[in-house]
Amino acid sequence: MVSTAVFVGVSFSSPLCAWLAVYLGCRKTLVISSFISLSVMFLLVETYIGYLSSNYILCSFYLLCIGAASAASCLCALDSQAYNFKSCQGLSLGITSASLGISGLLFSQINDKFFRSKDGDNTLGFLIFFGCTATFVTLLGSFILGPISDTKHDHPSIRQPITQTKPVNYASTDDSIHSFSTSSTWYESDSIDSKPSLSSNVISGTNSIQIEDDAEMNISGCAVLLTPIGFSLCLSLLVILGLGYVYLTNIESILVSLSADGISPSEIQHLRNLHLSIFSVFNCLSRVLFGALSDLIRERAGIHRIWFIWFAAFSFMITMVLLTVFAPDEKGLLVYSIVIAVIYGTSFGIGPVIISELVIKEANYTTFCLALFMK
Repeated sequence: MVSTAVFVGVSFSSPLCAWLAVYLGCRKTLVISSFISLSVMFLLVETYIGYLSSNYILCSFYLLCIGAASAASCLCALDSQAYNFKSCQGLSLGITSASLGISGLLFSQINDKFFRSKDGDNTLGFLIFFGCTATFVTLLGSFILGPISDTKHDHPSIRQPITQTKPVNYASTDDSIHSFSTSSTWYESDSIDSKPSLSSNVISGTNSIQIEDDAEMNISGCAVLLTPIGFSLCLSLLVILGLGYVYLTNIESILVSLSADGISPSEIQHLRNLHLSIFSVFNCLSRVLFGALSDLIRERAGIHRIWFIWFAAFSFMITMVLLTVFAPDEKGLLVYSIVIAVIYGTSFGIGPVIISELVIKEANYTTFCLALFMK
């Protein structure tokens, strides 16, 4: 229960975090997230020392709050990228989500190199370091993230040349000749009154195009699940992310069961950090690589990005079956960790891009739909 509390907090707090990001903005949401991270890590440190109750339900609640704060930070980062970068979103969102893999690599190596004592691991020092780092980075993001400009993006379809479909009949031939010969002033005023205003045509045409575009793109919230692409994406991510969470949270138990008897806790910690580091590296690389590859294939061949998600889900199920049937040793498990990391990174890298392409290109709508992706 305690090991999966962070992942549960990330998943089930996403709609609430999205609501905060919409109505408070990214910057205020990140400030709240940093305050929660610092407060909860302080409570965890006090619990580890023994000053507070060590009830497992209370510890699970602390980790739930950390997961919620992490979800808020991730949503603000993804939404800011989806709003500010409209072209090559597979690459831009892939690089953004790859920061999760980089953080896993950095913190696992820092824990392995700098927080190992002679008796085992220095958990207290690592908790203090992690809490201070998370708070500082989140506060730094509150000054950076958000829309680059408050001006709305121009629709390319609006900038079309306006053609006059119906010629203007200023007057009949006889009346025109008579008016021209008698009073040129009357002809000029009548011509001005009878001509349609070009500016009014531009405004009316712009409004009609704007309404049509908004009606076509305005998909948000749970309405994404009603589309075939959105439903397929959520179903595939349910399989991939669910099984991926189980694998990551039980990697230490799997290593203990596959290792020889009498292995020390320090060696188990080293193997765990090694697997997490390699998992993070390939997870990060696959997000960037397959994000850019989805942009290229979509542009050149017209293949939808959802095919990457379906292929990842199918590959993940085969990998889990092979892992169960052919139980490897601790060295052979490394190959499975790499394969799962690539599949996991593909889903995390392309999933937000598919969601952002389904919704209106505004921050409010995109945030709610990215929350569905986090679940």
